[in-house]
Amino acid sequence: MRAAGESAWQNMRIELHSANRQSTLTVKWVAKVIARIDMARIVKRLRNEPYPVTIGGEAKYICGCGLSGNLPFCDGTHRITLTEQAGKLYWYDADNGRHETADVFPKVSTAATTINA
Repeated sequence: MRAAGESAWQNMRIELHSANRQSTLTVKWVAKVIARIDMARIVKRLRNEPYPVTIGGEAKYICGCGLSGNLPFCDGTHRITLTEQAGKLYWYDADNGRHETADVFPKVSTAATTINA
């Protein structure tokens, strides 16, 4: 049985298989675990609005700014990015405080190459 406000897709099951173990998780549980993980990384995002999608006939919005407290879904937090200056790089703290930062980081590895600034 679903809780109020829960969609059917949140209860979809994810099957994990390894050599000696099989686990079944719900999408909702995985999203909660991911949301609690603090990651020390800088991700440059150029989008300050969500991606609209339709899941099972329901309109949903996927976070495009990376700041949502309800990842992977949008909770409207992207509104604080609307006053960012073009061409500048910012990071946000746990309280959504904005901080300007350098745009280049020496020896930062990317999927394609290593940047040596």
